[in-house]
Amino acid sequence: MVYYGSYAEIKSRISQCLQNLPADKKPNISALAREWHIPRSRLEARYQGRISRQDRPGPSQRLNPIQEMALKLYIQHCDTIGVPCLVPQLIHTAQRILDIDAPDGSAPQLGYNWATRWIQRNPDYR
Repeated sequence: MVYYGSYAEIKSRISQCLQNLPADKKPNISALAREWHIPRSRLEARYQGRISRQDRPGPSQRLNPIQEMALKLYIQHCDTIGVPCLVPQLIHTAQRILDIDAPDGSAPQLGYNWATRWIQRNPDYR
């Protein structure tokens, strides 16, 4: 088995490789992988647009960044008008945001501890 280095080193070499690609023609991924000493499958995935593991949201993260921003704006709006945003309101608003974005209009329910974990990840909104 070939050792390519640490995850951070590989990620850095992949970024450099992709920046140096000519935009006008399709590259030979296998040759580039050998030249830059990086895994071919990972280079191909990044070339096709897949995000790296470090840059992807966690598997239990229910809101995407845009939905998260909408929830934060709602909390700021509540604060501006002098109404506290209580945990049930936070959960209801987040669930409504998820329902609006769901294809069938009904997203799976947020878990019992979702609000607690969200507040831990966003201490500025405590």
